[in-house]
Amino acid sequence: MYKSIVLSGNICRSPIAEGVFIKTVKDAGQADKWEIDSAALGSWHVGNHPDYRALDVMKKHHVNYSNRARQVCLVNILGMFSFRIIQLTCQL
Repeated sequence: MYKSIVLSGNICRSPIAEGVFIKTVKDAGQADKWEIDSAALGSWHVGNHPDYRALDVMKKHHVNYSNRARQVCLVNILGMFSFRIIQLTCQL
């Protein structure tokens, strides 16, 4: 299964959600059944590490995370259910 968490800049909430989701799936022994990522609606933080406060929260809760911010692309959108596409379009 595929899960992409998409929020505005991909440096605070979405990396935390991605990291927690990945940890939860791994802890449940289901990592081989999931592809999980996160992305931004905007491009202003693309390539940056998560905000230091987000990294501190993840570290405190033993969530390993090393990804960098990226912007959602058409491939991600096509992989979503149609109602998710409508929600994403409305947020733009």
